[in-house]
Amino acid sequence: MVIRIKLKEILSNKGISQKELKKMIDKKYYNGEDKFRTATISEIYNNQRKSINKNHLEMIYNTLELKSMDELIEVIEE
Repeated sequence: MVIRIKLKEILSNKGISQKELKKMIDKKYYNGEDKFRTATISEIYNNQRKSINKNHLEMIYNTLELKSMDELIEVIEE
């Protein structure tokens, strides 16, 4: 089983860059302070992380106003 985060597709469909998402998260959760790491978004975007902080997924999910976690996470049976 492989778990894939579909952030690349979501951002592409919404016309949002990784940098814009980072700014949106910082504004929503950190009062605009530069707190959410750009590298974190890049690693999630490129499915390079072996583990992902649940809070980060929640922040991305809520910031992008997704309706279901299935929009963000895909489970691939091998």
